[in-house]
Amino acid sequence: MHAVTEARSGMVRAAFDRPQFRSLIMGSTLGLLLALGVIGAGVLWKGSLHDFLAWLGGEKLAVSVLAPTTTSNGVIRVPVGLKNLTSRTLTIYGAQASCNCVLTDQLPRSIPPGQTITLVFRVRTDPDARPSTGEASNDEWVVLYVGPDVGTIPVRLPTHAVASSAGHSASATSSRADPGEREKGGS
Repeated sequence: MHAVTEARSGMVRAAFDRPQFRSLIMGSTLGLLLALGVIGAGVLWKGSLHDFLAWLGGEKLAVSVLAPTTTSNGVIRVPVGLKNLTSRTLTIYGAQASCNCVLTDQLPRSIPPGQTITLVFRVRTDPDARPSTGEASNDEWVVLYVGPDVGTIPVRLPTHAVASSAGHSASATSSRADPGEREKGGS
């Protein structure tokens, strides 16, 4: 049994001693270090991994939905962070909501290159403002109209977790539609 183990370890040592194997390991290590360096430089350049990956995917505006809160009169406030990933000023000209219950008075807004703004959407929860759709989720959608050359950007406003928790904050994890549902602007 001991002889078999030594024979196997000798074969493994012989495989590691081959120049092809050494060059494969060195090449893989250098490739991994180069990839990590590029990602690290991108994170430093764009400010976060989320923004770098959005830019790398061809997006011009990084969207992050912050934790919604409920006011004393039952209105849900959903702050949405928008970061300009381009080298020129972008303008949000307007927005269209999935129902009349979503309000904002902060448009139009300009976003300088590399800067972030926060839009606050107010979602009315009274029965007259929010008709029941019969769906499991009561989240609302807003389509932002952004120019120049960006197009439309859908944003999900998570409201069902806040409405069901009676005023406690809830965290939003996903704010974008599937990439296939989004109209992209040119590079």
